[in-house]
Amino acid sequence: MRLSGILLNVNRTLQDSELLSLAIIETEESPETSHIETLNSDEFEGVGIIRINNAILILEKDLAHGSSFDERMPSELDEKMTALSLDGQILCFLINSYSDVYAYSYFRDGERLSHKGVAGSENLPNALENETLKAVSMTENGIIECIEKVGGFYFDDLWELDPSQVNAYYKI
Repeated sequence: MRLSGILLNVNRTLQDSELLSLAIIETEESPETSHIETLNSDEFEGVGIIRINNAILILEKDLAHGSSFDERMPSELDEKMTALSLDGQILCFLINSYSDVYAYSYFRDGERLSHKGVAGSENLPNALENETLKAVSMTENGIIECIEKVGGFYFDDLWELDPSQVNAYYKI
């Protein structure tokens, strides 16, 4: 599986236009309703926005690469997620089972509380863990567990969503 994105579980309404400002590519202004299979396919070029329960999932192939998963200077994306986390929880994640790379950054209360990453058998330096995600393994299933904890939904439920909950914004 290859999945890269940001999960927001915040106590405020966010319009798609605000969410698209987190993306690293320019997209068309009008979305098409879709399915997660489309958003997760290798052929999809764009940004997907999924609304499930009170959570919002933004998917883009390279979105998580905009975050620093170690203690380096925070990226522009990290700063945006830090500000949004004043209203709840945010998880930036990367799953790439093909190259055995897994990473996450967790934000809450205006701070990045946790970040961790592995590439093959090598851990990224200076991991920071907190109690919310401390016991999570750095595997595909471990990152899925993070998504479920922060999002408050079962990951498998994403494949059962009505297309009206899944917006695809195609790359310009």
